[in-house]
Amino acid sequence: MTSLSLWQGLTFTERAQRNLANVPGLDGRAATRPEDGCTPEFPGRVIAALAVDTNLATRSGGTFITAELAHEYGIKDVDGKVVPSLRSSRGAPIWSPIFSDRDQHISRN
Repeated sequence: MTSLSLWQGLTFTERAQRNLANVPGLDGRAATRPEDGCTPEFPGRVIAALAVDTNLATRSGGTFITAELAHEYGIKDVDGKVVPSLRSSRGAPIWSPIFSDRDQHISRN
């Protein structure tokens, strides 16, 4: 079993779009810049790639920025957009995968 966490940026769900349109001052903040957002399908594409990754177990216990995994897997949003990582403005995940290179070597032998 593998468990991991994805850090998602702004996702243009119906609720997010409604809030961006109706909440004064919300549009344009570091976490709500429309140019950095993605469709709800984007994280689904990343999850689909993770599901078929034969090395998925090496990510277990880790936290990953969805946009960075998308870059690693060569995934773009449905409109062809490359979704940017917000690591520089929102920070980095603190949890790393539980397997180390040494653990992987031992489990294969």
